[in-house]
Amino acid sequence: MKLFNKIYYTSLVAFFALAHTVFAAEINPVIKQNLENPLGGTTTIYVFLEKVLKVVADIGFPVVVLAIVYSGFLYVKAQGDPGGLEEAKTALTYSIIGGAIILGAWVLAEAIGGTISTLR
Repeated sequence: MKLFNKIYYTSLVAFFALAHTVFAAEINPVIKQNLENPLGGTTTIYVFLEKVLKVVADIGFPVVVLAIVYSGFLYVKAQGDPGGLEEAKTALTYSIIGGAIILGAWVLAEAIGGTISTLR
């Protein structure tokens, strides 16, 4: 753990020590700079929330699957031990609740988006 802390703090110090060289870049005043929207043309709050929830769902569902697989591993590792079985049961319960929250947020956003699009 001490090695991890040393690496972490060294990289943090290096980042902030070198940050001024990145931010001090000079922009040529002759060339006109056009700033593009980093959100990819998001014009409404609904489109923005839809994109955010899509990213959360794309990242969250594989994490939920891995958590369920891990809780299965905990069941096998417990080998009948009541404490281990309780830990595995808790891990599985929280994994399923997390998946339901992610799926519920996505379904709710789609329902609200569908309602808004029909009102226009």
